[in-house]
Amino acid sequence: MKIIPSQHLDRLGISLYSNDLPGTDGHISDSIESFKVTENPLYEPSGEGEHFYYCLKKQNRNTMSCVKEIAKTLNIPAMDIGYAGLKDKFAITEQQISIRFPKGEPQLPKFINMELNFLGKHINKIKTGHLAGNQFEIKIDNAQEGFQNNLDKKIEFIESKGLLNYLGDQRFGNRMNNHLVGIAALRQNFEESCRLILGDPERELNIQIKHAREHYEAGELQVCSDQYPPYMKNEKKLLKELLKGEGRHKRAFLKGEKKLRELFFNAAQAYIFNHYLSKRFKKEILIVKGDVALLTGNLAPFLVEDPEVENKRLKEGEITIGGPLLGPKMFPTQYQAKEFEDNLFSELGLQFEDFKSPSDKQKFQGARRPILINVKGLSYKSESDTSYTLKFTLPPGCYATILLNEILNPI
Repeated sequence: MKIIPSQHLDRLGISLYSNDLPGTDGHISDSIESFKVTENPLYEPSGEGEHFYYCLKKQNRNTMSCVKEIAKTLNIPAMDIGYAGLKDKFAITEQQISIRFPKGEPQLPKFINMELNFLGKHINKIKTGHLAGNQFEIKIDNAQEGFQNNLDKKIEFIESKGLLNYLGDQRFGNRMNNHLVGIAALRQNFEESCRLILGDPERELNIQIKHAREHYEAGELQVCSDQYPPYMKNEKKLLKELLKGEGRHKRAFLKGEKKLRELFFNAAQAYIFNHYLSKRFKKEILIVKGDVALLTGNLAPFLVEDPEVENKRLKEGEITIGGPLLGPKMFPTQYQAKEFEDNLFSELGLQFEDFKSPSDKQKFQGARRPILINVKGLSYKSESDTSYTLKFTLPPGCYATILLNEILNPI
């Protein structure tokens, strides 16, 4: 996990911290033992069924590489393996996974950098989102001397007021331009989408790939394709289509991998949500007429007709405000809240209808996302004058990088 420098947060649509308190400075320790993540399961296995639940403990590899190796080793489809979420590569992580064994559990071999410990059987496969949250234990080095005072104030604020629930950099890709690809496609500007995928060399750190991207910008498509390494299959697939003739940018974009297209549109949703938080809550968090409020707990949405009444419930923690994750099933705002959202979308050259029927007919459900994170168990232990270990638990779908940026970066 990396911490995004504060001057780069605007690339994610983030231009506002949750508070104006100074941070502690510092960075995550280099040692892999300094970053630990433990998934809290949503439920325990019942003891019956063909899905075998395991605790997967891993390090120096991501969840998907483990799933692929397990499937290959056991000669089973990868889709028979279930998991609630993807965990960081450069960390020691524990999470539940399920493996479908209709004929009973086979003898499991030993794997490299991962362990599987049997927990029990269950009738259902673990699906994405089936977790109660994640516990984090992270060591911070090179904090400023006397960091304890700043950290105590940060923790007090976060515990009492919450934390703006930004979507983290993981959605935006290594070059942090996935959202730009998605927004361009929603505007029907597929030429720009292809340019951002295949060109845009200024954001590239790999020298060989940077040269390939420069050739694309120069219109040398065949040279670009030749210089891309073999593993960049999606880029080569797009270039193969573009080399057939002019005006094929939409065809090329739709020839790309479906999962990547979904990632581009999800990143666009994330950028718009982050931009909404930064613009809407510059001064204070208040409900206005026409907002969509969410009940604390089950997150059931309802339209706000009387802001005075609902702001009292907001203060008591009974409800929160639901920010926009655009899509056809997103609960719509009305009145003053709708006017704000419509103006925000217009600034980006978009409108709500763009997400109702995406250009390649992919489905975007849309939702209302809570604007605040309820951080639990936030505490720390001083390790030295300039280092400490931070512990906390986050709900599903919330990003540790957002909390760390809030705590570490000076204002």
